[in-house]
Amino acid sequence: MKVFVTGSTGVLGRRAVRHLVAAGHHVTGLARNADRAALLSALGAEPVVGDLFDEAWLGHAMTGHQVVINLATHVPTNARAVLPWAWRDDNRVRRCGSATVVAAARTAGVERLVQESVTFVYPDYGDEWITEQTHIEPTRQHKPTIEASRNALAFGEEDGRTGVVLRLGQLYGPDDGISRYTLARVRAGKPALLGAPDGWLSPLHPDDAGAAVAAALDCPGGVYNVNEPPVRRDQWAGIVGEAAGTGRPATFHGALEQRLITGRVAALARSLRVCAARYTEVTGWVPQISCVAGGWSHD
Repeated sequence: MKVFVTGSTGVLGRRAVRHLVAAGHHVTGLARNADRAALLSALGAEPVVGDLFDEAWLGHAMTGHQVVINLATHVPTNARAVLPWAWRDDNRVRRCGSATVVAAARTAGVERLVQESVTFVYPDYGDEWITEQTHIEPTRQHKPTIEASRNALAFGEEDGRTGVVLRLGQLYGPDDGISRYTLARVRAGKPALLGAPDGWLSPLHPDDAGAAVAAALDCPGGVYNVNEPPVRRDQWAGIVGEAAGTGRPATFHGALEQRLITGRVAALARSLRVCAARYTEVTGWVPQISCVAGGWSHD
């Protein structure tokens, strides 16, 4: 199968390309420059250098592909993430970029479109399990993420086309930018974690996320949760402290948390006990890496 991937050189994209190539698919990856193109070639993909926002060019590049996978993001990975305007580029990628990708895919005659999303769009549900039927409650800053999902699902409502949205859990690992920033804060003795100790977090290693993306080539259209078994935040704190090589990290608390942590970052404090059983049922995908069994050191 011929698969076109945007965001193909990111933390998630590289893993997805690797799994797709290993499964025998012909993968074309969108790259911003020659260096990124070289990375894709090394992964066994065919690189094309171009602009995510150029609909005409993108439609031409997608022609002949059966599947488009949109993994393009521009997530800030440092202290600026608490500032709403730091997310402008990511908002543009998710809102305008996803619309361009969908329009180009239509023009190119693509049959299936897979869109990356996140589980942070769900509300704080305490100890209750969250499924794909749970209503969403995105922050204002997460609304572009919802727009991207709606674009993909609208594509899937057309005759002969399928739209798939993967709501991914919290990514972690040695080459994830937010994880590196978190570990740096922990090692510096600064607050690094959010949420009540008895709340839930639903993690996902990027390699398992990449495998889940590859599995989306065969599943029915719709929305799916993708994550490994949830853990209590108190347990997560111990896991992060072990990964950092320090004691348990400090947590933002109370009024300070409310004043400093807003927008998308605030969603990280929600208790999200997310169930991914439906995706396993329809695809056979199961996470191979566990945060409680050395996942932080797995590249």
